Amino acid sequence: DATFYSHYAGIRPAAPGYREILIRPEPPPGVARVAATRVTPVGEIASAWEQAEGVFQLTVTIPANTTATILLPVADAAQVLESRACRTSRSRTVA
Repeated sequence: DATFYSHYAGIRPAAPGYREILIRPEPPPGVARVAATRVTPVGEIASAWEQAEGVFQLTVTIPANTTATILLPVADAAQVLESRACRTSRSRTVA
């Protein structure tokens, strides 16, 4: 269970009590999709991804009044699209 949530789905605390969250999925070979929801003291955190034909799609839900850092398993950040818009920056803060 711990490996599924923290590695495959990538849901990890970045600070005590999940006030800060790290989403860093690690897709295992041969797995096309993973979806997980973790109940924490601050609310539900969800991470769902799927990969097909060289495209990796991630959907994340985090509780209000928390922050999250999302690290994607991609080699080139210039190819990352957020909400169908291309982002050339390696990091982005969403308020």
